[in-house]
Amino acid sequence: MVDACLAKLGMSALVPESVAAHPGRHDKCSGMTSEGRGVFVKRETVPGLARVRALENLHLPGVHRPALLGVDEEERLVVHELLAPAVSADELVRKGRFGPASAREVGEAIGALHRAQPPEPKEDASLDPETLVLPPTEQLEAIPLSWYTGASGAEIQLWRLLQRDAGLCDAVRALRRREREVRCVPAHCDVRLDQFLFVDGAAYLVDWEEFRVADAARDIGALLGEWLFEAMATAYRPARAGERPAGGPAQVAAELGSVQPVMTAFWLGYCSVRAPDDPGLPQRAASFAGWHLLDRLLTHGAGMVRLGAFHHAVFGLARTALLAPADLARLTRTERFDDARG
Repeated sequence: MVDACLAKLGMSALVPESVAAHPGRHDKCSGMTSEGRGVFVKRETVPGLARVRALENLHLPGVHRPALLGVDEEERLVVHELLAPAVSADELVRKGRFGPASAREVGEAIGALHRAQPPEPKEDASLDPETLVLPPTEQLEAIPLSWYTGASGAEIQLWRLLQRDAGLCDAVRALRRREREVRCVPAHCDVRLDQFLFVDGAAYLVDWEEFRVADAARDIGALLGEWLFEAMATAYRPARAGERPAGGPAQVAAELGSVQPVMTAFWLGYCSVRAPDDPGLPQRAASFAGWHLLDRLLTHGAGMVRLGAFHHAVFGLARTALLAPADLARLTRTERFDDARG
């Protein structure tokens, strides 16, 4: 099917030995054509296909993304250039090679995206921010039976914690209401560290199928949440012989402190290319960081019997972010624009 798609687009077939499948919720693979061109092929949903098309019509200076080589509408296959050799930002983080300079480049890219002239959602319903399903406010009341029957014990336990916390539920609902009141910008809406690929020192943003016209705080908060989650995961990593037990207050404080320079550099990079007149953005971003932590917990808890100390600690940090976003904005040093610009 992939070779047939490539033939429709005027490209040669893939060399079988070069083909690699990639994990994820979408069918996707990469490889080299017999003519020596590297391609990345992905099957999209119908709305995702429309968003990829809409993205191509935007002028996005300062945002590196893989070139779109073609689309097979019938099979819903999208073909992009293969970025190689490339290393993802999350891999750099795990190896201790993602520093403030890389974070600033990521911030500049997100700022450039948000600075662009947004498309008109009325002309393409797939871009409407109302189509965003996360955070899922309906599940704050009850989770669907179809989901419940396939969920792990840890996932159910997490939803129980969330649903029984009236203040936290109200904060999530308030966040969804607040984002409807702000001016929307072009936004990735599914940004994570593994969505940034570094090629020859440049940061490329990939996987645009959730692209919308939405609140800028979504993208900013998601990345802040990524760094906070990684810091907590490091703090709770099982201790080796001779080390202090994992997850102690001193370790948590040290790891959160270690990512502050990275988050600050990201914020400085963002504000260096975009200076929005939106004083509520830092606190909304902190709230979205809180939701991102909860979302990561749900993913992390899939297949687990019960939540552990790490999960409860991250839940507490997420709760702080949603109930007291100003406190988290101070922790991440993203609370003000004027300081960043200075």
